[in-house]
Amino acid sequence: MIIDLKIPSSTVMLFYIQWNEQKTYSNLRMGQAFYNFIQGHKVVNGLNKNTLDKLYNATTSEAHDLIESMTDFNQ
Repeated sequence: MIIDLKIPSSTVMLFYIQWNEQKTYSNLRMGQAFYNFIQGHKVVNGLNKNTLDKLYNATTSEAHDLIESMTDFNQ
């Protein structure tokens, strides 16, 4: 799967701090939590929307892999 949606690594790091340390999204699966964190509902590009829909419905390990593939480590 080609993913053209890129999220800055600093944003991803902030999410993981909220997810792991602050337990901000403890009532959600990781994919749901990240989707909400980046406000995935605002994405209108079809390819990106499909990717985010997959993320929203993913298991924790699938979500982690998708988040990793979207992370732009240069930012």
